[in-house]
Amino acid sequence: MSAAPTQPPVLITGAGPTGMVFALWLQKLGTPFRIIDRLSGPGLTSRATAIHARTLEFYRQLGFVDRIIDAGMIVEHLVITNAGKKSATINFKPHEHINDLSKYPFMLSLPQDMHEAILVEILKERGVEIERNVELLDAVQDEAKNTAETQLRHANGHEESFTASYLIGCDGAHSAVRRISGIPMEGGTYSQRFFVADVDIDDSTWPSAKGDFCMCLSKNEYCMLIPMHKSGNTRLIGFVPKEKEDLENVTFADVLPSVNACVPALKVTGTHWFSPYRVHHRAANHFRKDRLFLCGDASHLHSPVGGQGMNTGIGDATNLAWKLAAVINKRASPELLDTYETERIGFAHRLVNTTDKGFTALTDEGWKGWFAREFMIPYIMPAFLKLTGTSPWETTSQINIEYKDSSLSENARGVNGALVAGNRLAWVRTDVDGKEGEGEVGDNYEALRQTKWAVHVYGEVERDTRRALQAEGIEVVKFPWSEDARNKGLVEGALYLVRPDGYVGMKASGHDAAAVVSYVEKWGLRGSL
Repeated sequence: MSAAPTQPPVLITGAGPTGMVFALWLQKLGTPFRIIDRLSGPGLTSRATAIHARTLEFYRQLGFVDRIIDAGMIVEHLVITNAGKKSATINFKPHEHINDLSKYPFMLSLPQDMHEAILVEILKERGVEIERNVELLDAVQDEAKNTAETQLRHANGHEESFTASYLIGCDGAHSAVRRISGIPMEGGTYSQRFFVADVDIDDSTWPSAKGDFCMCLSKNEYCMLIPMHKSGNTRLIGFVPKEKEDLENVTFADVLPSVNACVPALKVTGTHWFSPYRVHHRAANHFRKDRLFLCGDASHLHSPVGGQGMNTGIGDATNLAWKLAAVINKRASPELLDTYETERIGFAHRLVNTTDKGFTALTDEGWKGWFAREFMIPYIMPAFLKLTGTSPWETTSQINIEYKDSSLSENARGVNGALVAGNRLAWVRTDVDGKEGEGEVGDNYEALRQTKWAVHVYGEVERDTRRALQAEGIEVVKFPWSEDARNKGLVEGALYLVRPDGYVGMKASGHDAAAVVSYVEKWGLRGSL
């Protein structure tokens, strides 16, 4: 059928966390869309479990972070055992300064099925229904009409033609959008077969405190014990024994001996879910082909090391959604969309490569794997982290992802300071003693809930500067100057033009309003301010 004027301009395919977060951003920014999924319902098993600080900061912007935290379990330690004996306890935040880097200085454990259920509930509350049992068959781009003509199939076999301005592939490893776009995805699959299970464990046999992550190693085996949520379930991940790898129907009973080789005393009292699987490491060569975009697993797949996959997909969705909304609503130049791939693809490729190296060492069947499991991971790595003071939380939290090389990041002359364009905005307490009201911590991230461009100033704003910016419709948000702001690399009185996703787009001196106005004009941002 032909496109009607009332048809939403965006079609999101895939209603996992990446697709639903994309939908929540568009909904908040007032941009119409459809979201479809070929499955009949959300996932019923707990795949990804880790939710990192940067994701929680995005959820705060979207207005539901407390619901996610309340449903999950805060994890602060990783305990490593070797042949059943504790070899090290790694604190995710070994230094108190970690508490100053984010409002969420921890890793949250929440099963993906519960996570998805909350997102579905929030979408419904905001008037959004996911169209289930709807499959994308094909799409043809028509540049003359600036559209993507899609073909959809419903559960009853009915086929529908739908015209969208943009097609967003959040549809996973076997992405139909990626197939239609013809974008290659290069990489491979690990030869080792793995298993994942949700189980009940006798608390008295848990190798550490119940709230800790546990990495349990032996000469030839590996398993992870991950506390899932307050009901007490545990996620168990490990190797399928070599002699069982070729079985058509591997069961939990087949892998239990390898689990007990790592944790001899562990007593599993019940199994809720079990599945063998293989781990892939692949990345798409591009994240965009004209009006077709790829996000999350549709564009990158990697090992579960560090719990980065789902969080990276949510970061993809956040990065693209606000840009797409701005362009569709004619509040930014279409060139803004070019920055999605340039900002996200580099991190995704580095992530695939680094997690691949770590996972390869862990799973190697030769002497390298033996050395990693017997010495490197249980003894040498913890000693190195303690000696250097390295924080695993800073590495995994994703707060250090930056876009300094992006064309959207611009530093005007005449202003110093460690925080530059392309950095995530530093989290700063807005009062001297870190307290506000009745014990609540006030911070500059509260302003980010507006999800719009704004100039942040820490200290006094020059009168002429304020007038010049306000004359152009540019909002100025003033915060008190503090030692905390200085320690975070901010410059007193400088102008920081902050993007809707909380990254610094432009940095200028306090008297250089003209540089900010020039940047706004370059990207056609006036309607977004």
